[in-house]
Amino acid sequence: MAKYIAAGWHRCLDALIKLIDGHPIEWEERAGALREYYGEAFVKNAL
Repeated sequence: MAKYIAAGWHRCLDALIKLIDGHPIEWEERAGALREYYGEAFVKNAL
């Protein structure tokens, strides 16, 4: 569950950065890659 929340927040913060920098928001479909990244990161840190 945590990997889904982390991936969602990551995408939201990416959008916020684009807004602050004055760039248009374009949602890139990379949620799967982010979930995989955070899933691995959480497993490594749990040990």
